[in-house]
Amino acid sequence: MKRICLLHTGGTITMFKNAAGVLQPPTSGEYLLEYVPNITKIADIDNVFLFQLDSSDINPRHWKVIAEAIAERYDRYDGFVITHGTDTMAYTATALSFMLGNLSKPVIVTGSQLPISEIASDGVTNLINAVRMACEPISEVAIMFGHHLIRGNRSKKVSHFNLDAFISPNCLPLSELGAELRLADHCMVRRSKQVQLQTDLVTDVAFIKIFPGITNAFILGMVPPRTRGVIFEAYGTGNFPLGDEGIQEAMENIISQGIPTVISTQCIYGGVEYERYQGGWFAKSRGAITAQDMTSEAALIKLMWCLGQSSDDKEIKRLYQTNVVGELTERETRP
Repeated sequence: MKRICLLHTGGTITMFKNAAGVLQPPTSGEYLLEYVPNITKIADIDNVFLFQLDSSDINPRHWKVIAEAIAERYDRYDGFVITHGTDTMAYTATALSFMLGNLSKPVIVTGSQLPISEIASDGVTNLINAVRMACEPISEVAIMFGHHLIRGNRSKKVSHFNLDAFISPNCLPLSELGAELRLADHCMVRRSKQVQLQTDLVTDVAFIKIFPGITNAFILGMVPPRTRGVIFEAYGTGNFPLGDEGIQEAMENIISQGIPTVISTQCIYGGVEYERYQGGWFAKSRGAITAQDMTSEAALIKLMWCLGQSSDDKEIKRLYQTNVVGELTERETRP
């Protein structure tokens, strides 16, 4: 029987309603497995309680704690399951996929829309299936939620109501659960023996969403002197205003300071295509980096991670546009 480490970080799955009827995290999650007694038929499970937080309070410091906890126990377990709130689950799963380099074991993040103590909670099924997936030969950080297992750095929360709350816009699910468990051919499998912790992140990054009426002065006001990287979430294939009231002045100002500048898209599906419109071509000609078809969560966290790995502009650009852990779709790019 496989040995699985269950890392508790909180989230709705562990929450209870207080006197005002508001969901809040408990002081511990020791009772969680009482609601899934049959889970011991799947694997031997050890509990590790890291913290009990609403996921809106989880930040890069917590990602590092989770990554280090996995690395510390890596040789003792066949796989890992992390309970987590849904609001920032995609961010955490994405961060861990970069932090846990050379991963050769499954790290499955799960949670629920309803506390596990409530009747008809989706937490029971999600937790059971997460443990099932943690026993499989997968070398990925993935999210198990509803009927799908999806790559963590390709995930996006799209509903606070549906039990299938996450989608994987530009990458097919790793598994779609039905009467039996089947893994997709594009699941990563590595045979390496030692995980490589790469937890350095630079969080002084500005994320700027382009909107009609945005001005150069507004943009530059969002880029304080300490800024190490900027992401422009542009329209469509990477387009943005270039007319009399365009933002080219702000973009050129930022890039001229040597600040790595990324163009991503507000579209959930598809990716940045520099050559389609003038805005994208302008950004490319000035040295901006493309986020290709990464999710907004992955575009942000990967820039933080790349800045943490190198201070060389060329290396940051090369690394950012390289498919490191399945976060983007590899394709031929024009010179």
